[in-house]
Amino acid sequence: MKQKENQLNPCNLGDKTLLGTQLKEMVQGFQIMQSIFVVTKLGIPDLIQEGCTSCNELAKKSNTNGEALYRLLRALASVGIFLENETMCFHLTPLGTCLLDRPDSMRNYVLFQGEVGYACWGELIHSLQTGQNSFEFLYGMKRIQYFQQNPKIGQIWDGLNTSLSAIQTSAIINAYDFSIAKKIADIGGGQGSLLASILKRYPTLQGILFEQPYPVEKAKDLLNREGVRDRCELVVGNFCKFISIEADLYLMKNVIQTLEKPIAINLLQDLHKSMKKGAKLLIVERVMGISKTDWTNYFANLNSLVLSSGKFRMEHELKELLKVAKFKIVRIIPTESVVSIVECIPN
Repeated sequence: MKQKENQLNPCNLGDKTLLGTQLKEMVQGFQIMQSIFVVTKLGIPDLIQEGCTSCNELAKKSNTNGEALYRLLRALASVGIFLENETMCFHLTPLGTCLLDRPDSMRNYVLFQGEVGYACWGELIHSLQTGQNSFEFLYGMKRIQYFQQNPKIGQIWDGLNTSLSAIQTSAIINAYDFSIAKKIADIGGGQGSLLASILKRYPTLQGILFEQPYPVEKAKDLLNREGVRDRCELVVGNFCKFISIEADLYLMKNVIQTLEKPIAINLLQDLHKSMKKGAKLLIVERVMGISKTDWTNYFANLNSLVLSSGKFRMEHELKELLKVAKFKIVRIIPTESVVSIVECIPN
């Protein structure tokens, strides 16, 4: 009996204690996330950046309880967000500066995860039981509708995508020679930030942005600011009612991975019908096993399920999906970011 117990419990007491501590820290991760979200929403990092470092003064300006806020700031100091140089006086660490209200920060990412992502992950079991996203289950509508009805969240989402795509945009442009085309169509290109960057790099290139009405309206200002509006045609539509578009190069960044399989196949088939001889399709997204893969990729894959019923695919899964729509992969080009460029041609 003793031998059987040892087989079932191979860890000694010391090992169990260490493993238990490790597991406890993993489970407590949501507490750190919520703490970061709250100080960001309250604007505490910005107040500190402006010179307000006393906890009591921070409490007054943020309309919070001083003792409770002190507990929160000390907790976040323990994980490297703040530094308590003097008693009840806090300063930003380099990590903490990522929460400041500026275009290149992670502020919008933190706010979206706290406002929406956290709630959706609370319904993860729904996604596991149904294979469907929990966003629509929770809010009763698609994301684009929700953002239109909740413009503040929509602005956070736009800011999140702008800040996160900056690094990816640079990596994509450096990894692929877009001079092979005369006209490029960005399908589902959001506000057009990637397309604008490509057009700026290649002054003779013409562009088409295909999107729904809400992002197209936003794109007008962005394209004007970037000085490429005169070279970019705006086409309003959606993936379920695709409008035929003629271009030499079709681009879809982080689109296929967010769509349910039947919708993705329909979109690819519609694209196939639009493409002339010699045209190419670039699918830009994470390819599991090729893109830089660590634990964050696997959880990002789950996040895609929770928010949109989407999926990051392995190379063979992409090949199978594309084969149904009569495309084949020519090559997969890794970039310096988490996304890869999947170059495809019609069969």
